[in-house]
Amino acid sequence: MEGCLCKSRTRRVRRANRLLAAGAAALACRSAATAQVCNYEVVAVIQGPFCPIFGYPPTNASAISPNGRYVVGWYMSCLIGPDRAYLYDTETGEFFTIPHPQGVIGSTAEDVTDSGIVVGTARVGTKTLSVFRGFIYESAKDQWTEVPPLNPDQPSLGGWSSVTGINANGQCCGWRSIGTPGGDPVNPQTAFVYDTKSAAFTDLGLINGFSTGAADINEVGSVTGTMAVDSVAHAFLWEGGEILDLGTLAGLETVPSALNNSNEVVGGSRVPNDAPPPSGFSHAFIWTEGRMVDLGTLPDHVASSANAISDLGIIVGLSLLIPGQNTAVLWINGEIFDLNELANTAGTVSLHVAGKINSAGQVACSGQDIRGDLVGVLLNQVSRSIADLDGNCVVDFDDVLLLISEWHEPDSVADLNQDGTVDVPDLILLITEWPLN
Repeated sequence: MEGCLCKSRTRRVRRANRLLAAGAAALACRSAATAQVCNYEVVAVIQGPFCPIFGYPPTNASAISPNGRYVVGWYMSCLIGPDRAYLYDTETGEFFTIPHPQGVIGSTAEDVTDSGIVVGTARVGTKTLSVFRGFIYESAKDQWTEVPPLNPDQPSLGGWSSVTGINANGQCCGWRSIGTPGGDPVNPQTAFVYDTKSAAFTDLGLINGFSTGAADINEVGSVTGTMAVDSVAHAFLWEGGEILDLGTLAGLETVPSALNNSNEVVGGSRVPNDAPPPSGFSHAFIWTEGRMVDLGTLPDHVASSANAISDLGIIVGLSLLIPGQNTAVLWINGEIFDLNELANTAGTVSLHVAGKINSAGQVACSGQDIRGDLVGVLLNQVSRSIADLDGNCVVDFDDVLLLISEWHEPDSVADLNQDGTVDVPDLILLITEWPLN
């Protein structure tokens, strides 16, 4: 329905312009709005299978599907064993360890679709001699597909690959080795897009003579990733076969993490500190409307990174106080919030990293429970006003515009009183939800 709202906004807003004046006048009678943010609640704590000797293993939650059905990540088998990718069903509570085909000795899951297709990276070989290979696992078919590097395997070593993201159309992205003939089998590397339906690769190749790597792909097939300019890592956006250099915050290493369906890109970019170049602490960034913006950190923190952005522009990631002390955070309209405070997790879990957010506001996090075990955590959004039509946790003028764009439409989310159409009572109800100082 969010997409319907956006498409209909332009073509219907003119016929309701007269209501803007009325709405603006009414809103002027309310006090100016202060920043609002939705509260969250912990709805699941995710742990790998219990080990008789070591107890529950360290468990990470890296992503949640767009529909909220699945969470993926990985856990460390019996504390000292290899990493194992998992699929967690939020409806049934089932924790499913993804089975390894012969030769695979470890795996991590990075992303998941609504239908339970999981992508990630596997370790293939033996404990003493192994390579990394991207994989695609279709849970409905129990089918594992390895994503090969460009260079063929050598007798004892081979190229590497990784799959970092997947969209609803079955398009994956990641990176894979090109290799150096007679030399390094791993480097250089190329970003790629792989279509699971046609089994066709699109390799982006080297840029400026340096490796490329893809971090995420959205529903329209745009990709963000890393390239190099004068030996410095830059973020890029690949859209319609064209590469756009997104630059850096301060001329230092920049690594994107994700993008939404509006091609807004987030990640981390180093900024100078007192140490000599090229040192510097990472700051979370968003690239939007043609420019990169520093999102900053929590007060007294030194670094941050943005890991995901929803279609509503809500960003999640982490803020760093000192090395080893991360706090999961959320940004709305450039303002940063501690997710532990928004979810009131005191005495239950401590949220260290927010890995992914979907458009329903559900967040896949990693943290620590009261026993000290590392766990995956699923958060749901709560206490959201019915008048918050764009889902950004703020009732504001954007919501007024969205309501007016749906004027006299049936079956609309803007029908706040559910009387079958969007009209004056709905506008009045929205105004009464406008926040006071």
